[in-house]
Amino acid sequence: MRKTARKKLIALEEKQYILDAGQKDIDKVETCSDCGMILLKNSAVDESLHKAFHTRTLTVLRFPGWKKERVLREYVDGRIIMVTEYDSLSMKKKIEAIVAAIDGELSFVANSFSWNRSLAFLFVDDNRVAGLCWSQRVSSVHRVISGTHLSEQPKAFECSQETIPASCGISRIWTAPFRRRQNVATRLVDCARDQFGVSADTVAFSDPTSEGKLFAKSYSGTSSYLIY
Repeated sequence: MRKTARKKLIALEEKQYILDAGQKDIDKVETCSDCGMILLKNSAVDESLHKAFHTRTLTVLRFPGWKKERVLREYVDGRIIMVTEYDSLSMKKKIEAIVAAIDGELSFVANSFSWNRSLAFLFVDDNRVAGLCWSQRVSSVHRVISGTHLSEQPKAFECSQETIPASCGISRIWTAPFRRRQNVATRLVDCARDQFGVSADTVAFSDPTSEGKLFAKSYSGTSSYLIY
């Protein structure tokens, strides 16, 4: 009698899943180095989905530049631009389009942001957006209790009940797949906290993903970093 292959879901990062029915396709997984999508090799369905997602994402990230850019820092490998709620509608629309494109990856609800008391920072490299930081002015935050992170629940952790005065909150920090592990996120948050005049250990992070928690811990220099 032919045995029925046992089916199981294999989690990839935090949101993408593929079905493993014993056909060993799990070994054929690849990640696009440009758009970050995870897909099965030689899968017509995945290739079709990837083509649409890839084109849409890279179109949003395309950035030929603005005539009146507020450039905060320039590097050999790119520059950082700041956009505020008082800038032109076209600038804000571009930021909003990028945020909408990355919110799924960061597990945010669509359109869950406001320009009120917010600053956006773009890391631009070779006419494309390589990173984004969305910061907010906050008044009080909480401190994560060290050792309470739950690995099986990427956004789960325990924080103290005590409220701590603060001013700089990082709502979103994102780096494009083609520029990860190149210090882009750190430079973006550095620019954000400079605008608030605060030190690295007083920056608070909002609902970080698994990778976001590692970054918050590294950037703050403590596993008891601040959240809001």
